Amino acid sequence: MRTELKSIDWLKVFDQEPDVGLTVVGENGQIIHYNHAALRLFGVDDEDLLDKNLHDVFSEEYVRERMSWVQEVIDTNKPLRATHIYCGRMLVSSFYPHHDDDQHFAVILTRLDGVIPEGNIKETQSQFIDLGPLSVLSPRELEVLVLLGQGNSVPEVSRLLYRSPRTIERHKTEIGHKLGVSSISQLTRLVAQAGLRPEHLPLQRFDAVRKPHDCTPDLLPVNTEASSSTV
Repeated sequence: MRTELKSIDWLKVFDQEPDVGLTVVGENGQIIHYNHAALRLFGVDDEDLLDKNLHDVFSEEYVRERMSWVQEVIDTNKPLRATHIYCGRMLVSSFYPHHDDDQHFAVILTRLDGVIPEGNIKETQSQFIDLGPLSVLSPRELEVLVLLGQGNSVPEVSRLLYRSPRTIERHKTEIGHKLGVSSISQLTRLVAQAGLRPEHLPLQRFDAVRKPHDCTPDLLPVNTEASSSTV
């Protein structure tokens, strides 16, 4: 690294970045540093993270998987990129190892836009899914939502699921009622925001945060859009 770059305080740089969540976690799960974007992305308050351990804030499943990634980057001294659906939105987190004397940390950069940066970094996917506002849907309704959101028509979904078109229409109506949406375009937007694909459906559902929290206030209800394709 060039000498003049070593003097840059990269934590301060990312503290000012509104669209990238920054979290620094120790190998024991201690939350050492975070920026405001991380608070917004994870839907938690400042007092929830300050001087806390991941175990104090997040569920056992979330912490166990998260810490396995932290430990891997510390042990291998190589970065890792993970995709995970959190509060009904697809997040991409990049884990980078950092060492300070005898202390070892993982610097975690999290993006909401779903864009996976290019680079020679090992990639993995969470085995859990936090649906957030979409958790009101039954497994079958979620399956119908994903297929409709990918552009399939009701007859096409009925063939894929071996159900009658009338049954799929009933599911579609119930989905619209539960989520407060009124058009196919809105369903498509929800699926795109969550990054949901059919291969995500078997993943174990869970709530990532221990206590009730402000989960993706910008996700639901969807803004009304002019569309002739109503749910």
